[in-house]
Amino acid sequence: MTRSLLAISVLATVPSAVAPLPSRKAPEISRLEDGRTVERQLSRGDDHQYRLTLTSGDCLRIAVEQRGIDVAVQLRDPAGNVIADIDDEVRPRGEEHVDLVADVSGVFTIAIAASPVAMAIGGYAIRIDGRQQATADDRQLQNSRRFRTIAASREAAGRYEEARPLLEHALSLSERARGRQDADVAMVLFDLAENALETRDDARARTLIQRAIGIYEQSFGLDHPYTAMARARLAAIEQRAGNGPKSEALLQQSMAIIERELGTDHLWYVRCLTTQANLRIAAHDPEKAEALQLQIIAILERIQNTNTIQYAVALHNLGEAYLAKHDNQRAEDLLQRSLVVTEAIEGPDSYRVSTKLQNLALIARDEKDYPKALDYNTRALSIRERILGGEHADIAPLLNNLGVIYHVTGDDTRALPLFFRSLYFSVRSRSRLRQRWHKSMRNRVEEPQVAALHHDLEPERRTVYPVIFKRHWLIATIH
Repeated sequence: MTRSLLAISVLATVPSAVAPLPSRKAPEISRLEDGRTVERQLSRGDDHQYRLTLTSGDCLRIAVEQRGIDVAVQLRDPAGNVIADIDDEVRPRGEEHVDLVADVSGVFTIAIAASPVAMAIGGYAIRIDGRQQATADDRQLQNSRRFRTIAASREAAGRYEEARPLLEHALSLSERARGRQDADVAMVLFDLAENALETRDDARARTLIQRAIGIYEQSFGLDHPYTAMARARLAAIEQRAGNGPKSEALLQQSMAIIERELGTDHLWYVRCLTTQANLRIAAHDPEKAEALQLQIIAILERIQNTNTIQYAVALHNLGEAYLAKHDNQRAEDLLQRSLVVTEAIEGPDSYRVSTKLQNLALIARDEKDYPKALDYNTRALSIRERILGGEHADIAPLLNNLGVIYHVTGDDTRALPLFFRSLYFSVRSRSRLRQRWHKSMRNRVEEPQVAALHHDLEPERRTVYPVIFKRHWLIATIH
């Protein structure tokens, strides 16, 4: 799905070499039997497989005790197909509880590996806790996990729209099996909220994550990593909406719990740092944002998580920090690296690709390479319109930037309609305009063109969308 990329560090301030991942070892295959506990050491790259024979209709209950390392459990049917991937207990100590329902008779496999964030060597103990005839609820829960596993593979390839109905079906199955207030339901709600964030449906993400938080608090309490991480994702939603103080408050509480329970070398901690860096950018503090992004990159390289979207996001965000400091050379290098990683994982037409192209267009425009700027911006706009539609607020910055390119090259016939489309969509999205307008648009419009633009606007829009033009900056006022 991905290929090896960016084998060296981004900057000299980040460790200059990353030790290679241990190669995947040949699987160690054992039998798992009733009444017998198997205790093993586990490190990254190990592949422990346990075979057991089941009859159609059996439900096997398995417990995996984690002893200093977070393990991931994979269930496979007799044909070798993946039934589900399970990593519910994210802490290095605690138990994973797995139910395996046999839809057919045959030899099933339980595979144990270190989770992607596990760096230390640890141990585990696996045992069969019981057998029974599978109930309808058992089957529904396994099918829910099956759909979540397929959805995760779709999202890993950037196919979020395909993943969403799979997650919705998983939610329906979990609710029928466990009721609407079960922790398993909250986990699916969390996954759906993440999916909504990826597809820029922040309102839906907010509703889903708030419901997940309520269930987590009731099931696990306020100090559990799941509760903390859900609150951290709500902080990210608040940050996007421009609610900085609220986001900061949520994030501080969450980060303390995640650091205590999971440590700083964990992907959830990295995601918190990413939101924190975005808040610093919004607060016009590029120096602090840069320091946070360098910290993120160092962690991801240390845990060898570099062929991932999170690494691409870190490169992109550091590039934005340099862009804010007008260091175009370093910004362009980082954005191009981020683009390579993102396209390798998600393909050339994802939303994230459009953000890289958008910023590369700004750099090309600053360097007065207008043909390149036009190409980058046009490609970004095409991607975003396809994903979000032609009237979403997130296309407003691209319309505006495209208008600026036409304006500075003397083609105001094309520029002016683009400015007005940008303004119209931005003003409609009141909750986001104040935060994004000055950051994203960076355009200078000569007063004569502005006057002509205002004259050509329909009278009713002149009153609905008042515009102030001052010192060659286009500013929308919202009440």
